[in-house]
Amino acid sequence: EKFLYDICCIESPSDDKAATDAMADHVESFALSRGLSVKRHRFDNCGDMLEITLNPGGAKKCFFLAHMDTVHEKGKFGYPPVKVEGRIMRGPGVIDCKGGIAIALCCMEALKKLGFTDQVKFFTNSDEEVNNRYGGERERELFRELSRGFEFAVSCEVSAEGSILTGRRGIVRRTVEVTGKSAHSGISYFDGISAVKEAAYKIIELENQSRKGGITYCCGVIKGGEKANIVPSWCEFTVDARAKDDAEMDEARRVIDGIVNRSFVEGTSSKYAADHFRPPMKETPENEALARRVSDIWVSLGEKRLESKISGGGSDAAYTVQAGVPTVCGIGGVGEFCHTKDEYLKLDSIALRAKTFALLCCGYGGKEEK
Repeated sequence: EKFLYDICCIESPSDDKAATDAMADHVESFALSRGLSVKRHRFDNCGDMLEITLNPGGAKKCFFLAHMDTVHEKGKFGYPPVKVEGRIMRGPGVIDCKGGIAIALCCMEALKKLGFTDQVKFFTNSDEEVNNRYGGERERELFRELSRGFEFAVSCEVSAEGSILTGRRGIVRRTVEVTGKSAHSGISYFDGISAVKEAAYKIIELENQSRKGGITYCCGVIKGGEKANIVPSWCEFTVDARAKDDAEMDEARRVIDGIVNRSFVEGTSSKYAADHFRPPMKETPENEALARRVSDIWVSLGEKRLESKISGGGSDAAYTVQAGVPTVCGIGGVGEFCHTKDEYLKLDSIALRAKTFALLCCGYGGKEEK
């Protein structure tokens, strides 16, 4: 718990390399002190990433993944940023996803003490919250390369009580920059061309494409204009589309392109200021079978059966599935309100999750249960 407290006190926004490197330093030191092997993957545009291994020469059993970055800007939680109330911990990233880091390392340490001989690997990255924007394709390939050949993978992402994830939606996220023409809003209003007006048309058109059970288009952060008395010549907004499979990902791109390339207000032009994505974590029969094994162990520990679900949120589990590894996600620390100042973790969930995965590594659950 001290380790978890310490890493949550290291505030580590995705876009702050110094902060995420400090986080990596602490995790690396802890892992080495527990007799684990550590390889540091250095990145120029984001925090370094860690490959932590138990029994490097053993048969490939379990691949853990979790991330070191958070969505929270420094100072948001005050000082100290972490507070413990009984068996509840509050602070930046306690469940998303630093509790997951503690679970993976706790499990690996326990297996080492038990004399476990198979290989367990843990890859923890530094820009999950921004869809691997800074690590790019090199980072995505690291996930696929390092996980390939393992019996199963466990993503220790934030957990909703009573559930386990066997699939997630993919993300197409684009920032659109609209250009118009400025003019005095009173004297020469009709000489101006409003970029904000054009953005508004595009946003409404995009949002209207959303369908329940299908692709959704959420237009978030909007910036534009200079002063209230100037026709705005510039506006920027972000569209975040969620899709269940590759076909829907392609459809989302076509829809966005069609609307962005169309001018609703004559004289405006638009371009992409940023474009990034995360593939879907595809549902597979192997994911479902693994989820049943985890649930069987969970029940054997006196807990209620876990319900398999699909999430609208994305995660790095998409890459282990791409590598052909049966994967479950959303099975990290238990708590609520991630991405908000109210984020909290139930501390007792750390040891219970770690025990579950240790038993999974040892062959318990489902047909292999002894």
